[in-house]
Formats: sequence, structure tokens, C-alpha cells
Amino acid sequence: MEKSKHKLLSVREDSRLLTQALRYGAAAFLGFAADYLTLLLLKETFGLHYLFAVPLAFLGGLVLRLPVEQVVMLIAIEEVFKATLGYFRFRSRKWLNRLVDSPVPGDALPENELEAAQPSDLI
Repeated sequence: MEKSKHKLLSVREDSRLLTQALRYGAAAFLGFAADYLTLLLLKETFGLHYLFAVPLAFLGGLVLRLPVEQVVMLIAIEEVFKATLGYFRFRSRKWLNRLVDSPVPGDALPENELEAAQPSDLI
């Protein structure tokens, strides 16, 4: 009877593999959950990560076969793009909302409220 060339996994090795699979699976899940939560919190850039950085990483890593450092630099270009969009969003002042109806001291009143305002309201 000839012995098989392949060794069967022992119980100890099998449990070690299961432990490693669970450990790495949990780490991958937590990383995905953290990334997804970040995207939900940053609604202004929702989807921008997957529309811009992931295709750049795929192009640089798998198509162009660039080194890891250059792929990371390609992904960092996304931050410049988001900062530019954020700058123009900030300058547009569309995000600025008045939360109270009473005038803020030193704040200019709109034209229609200026006529009805008493002199004590303008101070």
C-alpha cells in the first residue's frame, strides 16, 4: 500500500485556518463598514470615491502595472479633486442656512425687512 503524497489537515491546523479566516473576514468587514459609514456621513462626496479613485487604482495597478507607490499617488489625486469641488461649494454659499428668524446683531437685513425694522432692531 503506497502512502499518499498529500497530507490531510490535522484538527489543530484546521482550527488554526478557521481562526485566521474569521479574523481576516472580520477585519475586512470592519474596514468595509468604516468606509461605508464615512461615505454616508459625507453626503457631498457620496459616490465620488467609487467613481474616481477606484477606477484610477484599477487602471494604475492592473492595467498599467504601476508600483504600489504610484497607485497610491493616483488615488491621492481624488483628494485634490474633492478639495476643488469643496472650495467651489464653499464659495457658492448654498450650504449656508439661517436657523433662526431673529436678526443677528451686525447682520445686514434683506431689503423687505429693512423697511419694517425699527431703529432698535438695527443695533
